[in-house]
Amino acid sequence: MTFQEMRDQQLEIAKKAVFEGSLEQVKRFVAVDMSANSFLQGDDAPLFAAAVLIERGNKTPLEVATATMKPEIPYRTGFLAFREAPVILAALEKLKGDFDLIWCDGNGLMHPRRAGIATQLGVQLEKPSLGVAKQPLTGKYEDVPLEAGAHKPVIASSGETLGFALRSKRNTKLIYVSPGHKCDVDSALEFVLEHLDGLRIPYPTRLAHDASNAARKEAQG
Repeated sequence: MTFQEMRDQQLEIAKKAVFEGSLEQVKRFVAVDMSANSFLQGDDAPLFAAAVLIERGNKTPLEVATATMKPEIPYRTGFLAFREAPVILAALEKLKGDFDLIWCDGNGLMHPRRAGIATQLGVQLEKPSLGVAKQPLTGKYEDVPLEAGAHKPVIASSGETLGFALRSKRNTKLIYVSPGHKCDVDSALEFVLEHLDGLRIPYPTRLAHDASNAARKEAQG
């Protein structure tokens, strides 16, 4: 698949995405993340994904599933989903329990073509989804106060609100929250705020990150 074909596919995904809806009914959700060996160079180094099933309000995972595969797509900013989604989907398929939401380490609506990895996974699985990223891919925002929980909307050049720049911990770098599918920007932010626990990276992302790293280390012996 060429990058032009991937771009066209993202535009189609964005047309199917629904950036509306509440997350009040979510009882269980799954956090997903991907790990790679930083010592192995090249775009064909294996990827390790984890899917962690979490009950809302409980930090103890209900279930953890992992998968590994070599990527078919080289890394390129803005096209992360095509590289990482296949191995994440493989991990999700191993889960026995059902879930009401996908929590992604990456962007959703806050993407140049409104189709980050959270949107691509949400549309493909027809599930609500949201993205919590370390960097925004598009949009501008005002200075965010240093207090934990402070946030400012990230605005596209069109004036559309894409999500929020969030100070998850006092005086630390920001994280960026955006809806992926079947929820609006405010609901995505409220859900993430609910799952902060005093550290910069919210615990659902940390659980998935730790699980994917553990899978990688185990495979490496």
